[in-house]
Amino acid sequence: MASPCDSLSLYATCNSADPDERRAGLRTLAAFLYPVARYRLNTSQYDDFAVQECTQSALIAIHQQLQNQKGPDAPQSFCAWAARIAINKCLDRIRHDQRHRTEPLEQIAEAPSSNEILPQHIVELNETRAELLLSIQQHAALSDDSKTTLIQGYFWEKTDQEIADMLAKKAANVRLIRHRNLEKLRNDDDFCTQLGKMTYL
Repeated sequence: MASPCDSLSLYATCNSADPDERRAGLRTLAAFLYPVARYRLNTSQYDDFAVQECTQSALIAIHQQLQNQKGPDAPQSFCAWAARIAINKCLDRIRHDQRHRTEPLEQIAEAPSSNEILPQHIVELNETRAELLLSIQQHAALSDDSKTTLIQGYFWEKTDQEIADMLAKKAANVRLIRHRNLEKLRNDDDFCTQLGKMTYL
């Protein structure tokens, strides 16, 4: 069961002009959304990292929607609106995993490395996706492994094991890298402001 959620107060804090107050609101919202995501993701298939990743991804999307003034119809419905976004992120993860379990690997297009994004691949992305991809690639606080994990996973839909093979790491390490960096990006006000100008998530 999700923890109780006060839509009015949480809506106010997540929209606050004070960065510290806004981050505190997002932490409270994360505590509400985590059990929502945990309920949607089967415990036999998805570990805690996967649930946290979906929660973090939902928080970034929520922040972007609020920045674009595309939040809920009324502040009173903020928690229900946020929960629907988290559920959709979980469904996206499930669909992604099901697709990769049924597609032969040879049918998956070869993706470029995170440090060498080829022009023809950028052309295949819409403008906002390309802008977001490049902002991650050029982010000063992200290591090369972090960029590879985020770009290959979210843009080229590589599995954790495929990314782990690229990095010569274990799949569990890839999940840890992704979780830590999603949280890092969520707490980066400059990145979130830039993200708020986009329509990708």
